[in-house]
Amino acid sequence: MVQLDCSEHDWFEGRGSRCALLAFIDDSTPTIVWSEFVDSESNHSIMQTPYDYFKACGMPLALYDNRGKCYKVNIHNEENLLLTQYEQSLGQLGVNLFMHVALRQRDVLDAAFLQHETDLLR
Repeated sequence: MVQLDCSEHDWFEGRGSRCALLAFIDDSTPTIVWSEFVDSESNHSIMQTPYDYFKACGMPLALYDNRGKCYKVNIHNEENLLLTQYEQSLGQLGVNLFMHVALRQRDVLDAAFLQHETDLLR
């Protein structure tokens, strides 16, 4: 299982625009297995970045994320579906999506992002 998470930050310390790091983190270790800088955590970026990851690393059996606004339906739509395009797309690919992060896992991810940030800024 792989977690998709995002960290918006001034990654380039004022030498470039603020951006977000979308990262895929192995569930069994706090290892970031794939990451990309994107303008923001938007619907476009959460559709494109998994595509890039799947192409490079293969299709995971399951993904989970932090229930951010891009990942869940915030209002009912005409068809009364409670699935986002993101969820529908993953489902068509056979990738299970879980929308929950346990508190302990959140701490592990925060530590992984902090380490990644430290490494990138050296």
